[in-house]
Amino acid sequence: ARYCNIFVNGSRPTNLQIRWKKIMKHWSQFWRSTSSLSSFSEGVAVEGYSAEIKEFWETSVAELGENAVLVDIGTGNGALAVLMNDYSKANKLSWQIHGVDAAEIEPKALEESNDIFKGRFDGIEFHPETDMTNMPFEDASVDCVVSQFAFEYGDESAVLAEIMRVRKPGGRFVMMGHHKKSAVHK
Repeated sequence: ARYCNIFVNGSRPTNLQIRWKKIMKHWSQFWRSTSSLSSFSEGVAVEGYSAEIKEFWETSVAELGENAVLVDIGTGNGALAVLMNDYSKANKLSWQIHGVDAAEIEPKALEESNDIFKGRFDGIEFHPETDMTNMPFEDASVDCVVSQFAFEYGDESAVLAEIMRVRKPGGRFVMMGHHKKSAVHK
């Protein structure tokens, strides 16, 4: 189910559902208006993650198999999915990479505005308007679910249950998130 399907049997949406729809409208507008892969939209960050963040993610997925399936939840314009894709190509791996986001996203449109992105989305399948509690993957079909600054904004119990449903036995879930008491999270 998509995030915007808030009516159930003709019932009225709850305040939480209305708030969620407004938040997703904001993020949809943000991702359409930025020329950055991530929400860190200044300087070299426009091109994706680097330095310690890049090293953290590459180390986290280094032991995945040659044909691994990865899902980035809360992908936005695909910064983490692109990082995984770049890593897969550089290491001659055949990963299937998916980016899931509740917002209306079109990351591949960035290729038209900046040559630095040409080809970096090749092989990534994006799933816009897709709730991370209802992902379009079969049970036990994903080797690794990743999330950077997204998991903590969902219903954590429901998101974790969905991750456990799609994750293969022995698969991984790796996340980087904002602390619950941080100013950003509030």
